[in-house]
Amino acid sequence: MTNVVNLKIDGKEIRAPEGMNLIDAAELAGIHIPNLCYLKGLKGIGACRLCLVEIEGMKAPMIACTTKVKEGMVVNTRTEKVQEVRKFVIDLILSMHPLDCMTCTKAGVCNLQQYAYDFELKESSFTRKSFGFAPDTANPFVKRDPDYCVLCGRCVRVCKDQDTNVLEFMGRGVGSKVTTANDKPLQESGCTFCGSCVDVCPVNALLEADRWRKGREWEYEKVSSVCLLCGNGCDISVSTKDGQVMKVNAGAVEGSTERYICAYGRFGFDCIEADSRVTAPMKRVNGEFKETTWDDAIETAVNALKKAGKNAGFISTAKMLNEDALTLKRFASEVVKTKNIDTTVSLYGDADTLISGSADLETADLFVLVDLNPSQWNRILPALDAIIRRRVNAGAKLIVINSSEPAIASIATVSLIEDEASAVMSLTKALMDKGITVD
Repeated sequence: MTNVVNLKIDGKEIRAPEGMNLIDAAELAGIHIPNLCYLKGLKGIGACRLCLVEIEGMKAPMIACTTKVKEGMVVNTRTEKVQEVRKFVIDLILSMHPLDCMTCTKAGVCNLQQYAYDFELKESSFTRKSFGFAPDTANPFVKRDPDYCVLCGRCVRVCKDQDTNVLEFMGRGVGSKVTTANDKPLQESGCTFCGSCVDVCPVNALLEADRWRKGREWEYEKVSSVCLLCGNGCDISVSTKDGQVMKVNAGAVEGSTERYICAYGRFGFDCIEADSRVTAPMKRVNGEFKETTWDDAIETAVNALKKAGKNAGFISTAKMLNEDALTLKRFASEVVKTKNIDTTVSLYGDADTLISGSADLETADLFVLVDLNPSQWNRILPALDAIIRRRVNAGAKLIVINSSEPAIASIATVSLIEDEASAVMSLTKALMDKGITVD
């Protein structure tokens, strides 16, 4: 059980878990400590210096994202000294940042814009600087514009955390920028276009490529939903305007550090209104799909099911409602007389586990992958791949059992290349021999 400490922040009594940093502890009491570089769930790096706070008994201000709570600590987050430092930092950043807020797509959700407003800064008091970095617009998914970058490092860190390892800093000092290896366009860098960098960017340096003039943030109606393109079932946030989907973002639930959705889940919503959508039944004729009538399609399916009998198998999408899934199950068992029925939700885990919520991959310290090859690059359960890689980077162990050697085996603690069934049977016997059983 985690120990709890008592401290005071801006006069409020707070109880926080031991080891928590001051930014998260203040959040428990509804107190926001300004920051640009901190990412919840990752270790603080103190890059932006906006989160400086004063702690009674300390001679100099401390960085809140790297300072852990202690029993009896008294913290002040808005003293004249720290506010002066914060205003100086924002003022300096503005001297190197485009001030086109009136037409900027990120207006309304830009952290820099908010802090400039808080400190009443309309423009910088320093000499304006412009580096003239060329934007990366060569792909249809993510636009990178280094001129807007505030060098917070969030995108670099989230990319490394999920082991995609595409973005990195290049250069030194204020003239440095975030880019790819050899400064190549994203599509030549091994990028999977998951867009995690877009979600964590606090300014307009990283953005969906097609967002220009598709509405402002305050015009969007945002709905929390679940992506159903594969069995991962990732949380998403869908932004709509005038009844049309404008963008999809990773929709981490409150308190979660999950920020990943794959390129299909983030950018694949264009299929909703695509001209190529199938609107009539299709039947294979001489090796090609041809449109047919519903009566003909149903008759063809009936004849095939009659011929297959108990050897027929049903695999449905996880998009189905529970009532529809029950209907399909009864149809398979009572009409077709087969027990072969499943849904894509099985790709992610046992249904009872998913429903009960007892499988918390974000806190797991051991993963055992048997005959499974999740991959961000091949988009096979990509979110699972990202979660496992993130947890392994945090110290978790990975055991891979596979007759071949999947890419994820490169980060495994143990990789067993042999027949999966035989390996599992051997492991089961070894556990039983040691008197280890599972209830």
